[in-house]
Amino acid sequence: MAILDKTLVGLDVYYYVKSVMNKFLVPIILILFGVYILFKGNKQNFKH
Repeated sequence: MAILDKTLVGLDVYYYVKSVMNKFLVPIILILFGVYILFKGNKQNFKH
């Protein structure tokens, strides 16, 4: 039973970390995506 309790706590921690990651990860991905698009756009502008 101790092992089962440990895995349940592990899952709670996993889901908590996952929810925190989702909160921070989504804005970071959007920012990186925006920077990538700007960088790509600038590169195309330099070519012309």
